[in-house]
Amino acid sequence: MKKKDIIALITLGALTLMMGCAGAGGTPTTGIVITNELSSERMQPGGTVQLRTSVNNYFDNPLRTPLGKIVRGFGELTYSANPISMGAEVQNNPNATARATWTITISRSATGGTEYTNRVRLCFQYTQTAWHEIGLVNSFDIETSVSSGADTGPMRITFSGLDNSYIRNEQITAEVPISIGIKNDYAGRVGPMNLPGDVVANITKVIIRIYDRNVVPDNTSPGTVEKSGVFDILEEYNSPVNDPNELQTGDLICSNKDIDVTTGYPVSYKTSNGKYYECYIENMTVFGTETFINARLNVTNLLESEEIIEKVEVEMNYDYCIESTDFTLTVFQPGG
Repeated sequence: MKKKDIIALITLGALTLMMGCAGAGGTPTTGIVITNELSSERMQPGGTVQLRTSVNNYFDNPLRTPLGKIVRGFGELTYSANPISMGAEVQNNPNATARATWTITISRSATGGTEYTNRVRLCFQYTQTAWHEIGLVNSFDIETSVSSGADTGPMRITFSGLDNSYIRNEQITAEVPISIGIKNDYAGRVGPMNLPGDVVANITKVIIRIYDRNVVPDNTSPGTVEKSGVFDILEEYNSPVNDPNELQTGDLICSNKDIDVTTGYPVSYKTSNGKYYECYIENMTVFGTETFINARLNVTNLLESEEIIEKVEVEMNYDYCIESTDFTLTVFQPGG
């Protein structure tokens, strides 16, 4: 019995942020699920098959401008369009599926019994946020606690150096060390669709914001904000592509370091949209799977209360690509 018209449903599985992360019955709780469906897994020379690719997003944020591309392992195959748009975005809702359909044509010169191995590459833009609080107190007797959090996504953002409260008094200013780690913790790579595998990829932009825990940036009604002092970046991020023994400048750009004498805040604090200090890095180089932003946060002026909690927030924008497992088309000769 020939298998010419058998429909092959190839489930390429859930690529998860953490291996083995699944809910009841094996349902993914995070990550991306790519499913490929072929109209036939066998086709004669000169024939065509349909490939439908579906994408479900279990991460916290949408996959923006998603593109699908068939990556040909070998074989004489042509496609109706490649790459192909998966829509404006894949919503962060596992029940909302983005789909794209290709028509794959097998060359008339293909030899019977030949197997053509392919896979689908999905590339998209993603925005991911993480935050960590800093406790500033004016006495050793005060106990305080801080919290942290992060969106799920292909990358992982971590903080070190912020877990302890910093004691300040009238004579001491605080230099708070901070190391922000950015790690590729997923199954793909950072970079646009056609970036060769041996080329260093870039994160589009990393934004660092510092603000009172009670203030949300761009919130038009920030309420009363206690002045905890002036935060400033003392050490700039240096891209590892540069000579580590030579000081590089201009990698970390802060909005404005001028001080408003009436408020004690840098001018970059937005008095009408919430008060926060912002710096950013564009086209940040990623080497291997992890890179770091190392800096010190300088706090001057006096605490106006016994305890102040400040928040350091990192927002990262980047391009990312993942690939499915292989699927195979087999050539057969009519009557064979």
